[in-house]
Amino acid sequence: MYILTKNQGIDLIGIGMPEIVSDASYPNGPAYIYGDTYIEGIYFHSTSESAYAFHLDGSTDTSYGTTLNVVNCKFTSENQPALGCGCTRGCNYTFINCEFYGSDGIYVHNEASANVAKQYFNAIGCKINGSNYAVAIDDAAKLNFGATGSPLVLNFANSYTSNIKSMVKFRQTNSKEY
Repeated sequence: MYILTKNQGIDLIGIGMPEIVSDASYPNGPAYIYGDTYIEGIYFHSTSESAYAFHLDGSTDTSYGTTLNVVNCKFTSENQPALGCGCTRGCNYTFINCEFYGSDGIYVHNEASANVAKQYFNAIGCKINGSNYAVAIDDAAKLNFGATGSPLVLNFANSYTSNIKSMVKFRQTNSKEY
């Protein structure tokens, strides 16, 4: 079990891996989260055509410098990425020992603004699989506005995928992807 620290937000702790299934459309799905949160031991499952299993996003007004820790959770989306994560200035989002299954296992982007504080996304000891890519990354600032200065630090420590030929897609603009 993860040691809880002072958290100004909400703690969600499942006992016996309860499953939250939803066919709600984007942006909702089984979970639409922003703000300081700790989540442990829950299975989020989206059957919707348009929703992530777990949507982590916020505005620059409500999500500045937020911390999210998710431990021992499972995320499955039958039609979209399992995790859709929009980072915001100063955020620190960490997933530990989680499993992701979707069209992309994880879809993550930086804040779509120029000259903002560094953003952190961590996947530690996670299993990440997608029918398209394990991880899809957008430079939202560059892609949407041609802006720079929205640094996103990605840390995938001891995580793995079976998507050997399509592990990561990085999209800088509509015509530049790697």
